[in-house]
Amino acid sequence: MVGKTIRLAYLPELFNVSRVMAKGKENAFMQPIPGPDPDLIEIIDIDDAPYPEQITFEFPEFSSLCPITGQPDSALMHIHYTPVEQCLEETSLQRYLGSFRNHGGFNEAIVNQILNDLVAACAPREMTVRGEFAPRGGIQLTVEVSHPA
Repeated sequence: MVGKTIRLAYLPELFNVSRVMAKGKENAFMQPIPGPDPDLIEIIDIDDAPYPEQITFEFPEFSSLCPITGQPDSALMHIHYTPVEQCLEETSLQRYLGSFRNHGGFNEAIVNQILNDLVAACAPREMTVRGEFAPRGGIQLTVEVSHPA
């Protein structure tokens, strides 16, 4: 759904309850995992340009953890935006995206979190974040969310 941000309700109670496997054994992967820190994102002031700039980042090494199984989810993450006065600093963006590596979360919620954190950091005219997750169980998932102009 291009042009609209899909807001998913994040349910922290999913991670605070003990999930019980067969015969009462607890699943160690269900413990809360701290999320990435949006303070890692640094911005750069840009001069007034005569035309709006279009900036695109591709991060092919994105990974996070499935909150149910603890298995890694990998994705190609696309970030496309039009800055107004500030743009994202590349190295800090790489550190921020890399911090998801040990974060347990559903793919849809992660893509929404990335969009919300980046919009809060640089206040772009418009931004689209697209995560193309590798197939798991024979199903490939792509999530695209946008912040309108």
